[in-house]
This record gives sequence, C-alpha cells and structure tokens, in this order.
Amino acid sequence: MLALRHPTLFGTFADYSGVAGPRVGSTNAIGDTVSVLFHGSTRDFDDDEPAYLLTHHRYHGSVAGWFAVGALDGALVGAARYLAGLGPRAGVPTLLVIAPDQNHTFYFWSAAFSGSLPWLVAHLRPPGSTSPAWRATTPMSEWDNHLDHCPLGVLLPTMGVGGHARPPTRAREGACRERTSQ
Repeated sequence: MLALRHPTLFGTFADYSGVAGPRVGSTNAIGDTVSVLFHGSTRDFDDDEPAYLLTHHRYHGSVAGWFAVGALDGALVGAARYLAGLGPRAGVPTLLVIAPDQNHTFYFWSAAFSGSLPWLVAHLRPPGSTSPAWRATTPMSEWDNHLDHCPLGVLLPTMGVGGHARPPTRAREGACRERTSQ
C-alpha cells in the first residue's frame, strides 16, 4: 500500500477486491512471495505489507481508506474486512463496502470505482500536508448516510446466463455498509 508508506503524498486510497498485500499469485497466501518478490528479505516484505504497516505505525488521520469487495469474492472479503478493521487502530479512518451478490468482475469494479470516487475526491488534501483537513468538511457520518442507500447494490448489475449483465438489483437497505470508522 503506497499510501501507507507515503501518507504525506497520498491522503487517501481505495482497495477494490484486493488481496491482503503483495503476493505471488492471486490468493492471500504469502507462499513464495518473500523469496520471489523481495529476494528473501522479510524486512523489505514488511515495508510493503499493509497488515504490518497498520500494526506498526500510527497515522493520526493523515490517510483514509475505502475498501470495496463483492460478497462472493471468497477470501478477498476476508482480506478487506481484516485490513479495514486494522485501519482505525492505526489512526486510518476506513470505510468498507461489501456488495451483496457480487464477485470479481469488471462490472463490480466499475461500479465500485464510480461509487467511491466522490468519497476519494472529498478526502483529497494538498500534497505534503499532514493535516486531516477533510474531516472538517466531510465527516465520515455523512458517508454513513450515503451508504444507507446502498449505492453499490443499486449500481451493480448482476450477471445473467452466459455472462450477460442483467439490470441492477436493489440490495437490502444497509446491506452494503459493513463498517465505518473515524
């Protein structure tokens, strides 16, 4: 997570159905990651591992994160829940959206990105600023209200037979909002 390594450059980040960190392969298993990507250096791995960064650093609100994952994304749901849960303890306000009946598709990503963009823009701050000035203008509670309408559940198409998109289905009210924190 580049934003966690450089919070004065990146005041916000988004994770769309991502694995828990840098990995060889497409699962959360660390496996050969340290030897292949980091030439055997656990220190270099830790410097790029979001869970390590969130448990060994304090950010004091200088960076905020949006996590979006489809409820059918398997282990990726666990990764998003885990990292979003670590954020507040490290001083990183997080917002986790789990979209019902969705999985790892372009349709999900496109809607998740569109749904997160206003939040991401609202949380931008000047480069080099460590002040979480966005808190004064866009409190997380406003996003609580926004997510009560489950925007991703409304925007996301469901996949029909043969992979063709069907019209979006309305999710249960509040079903997308997993966690918000300040």
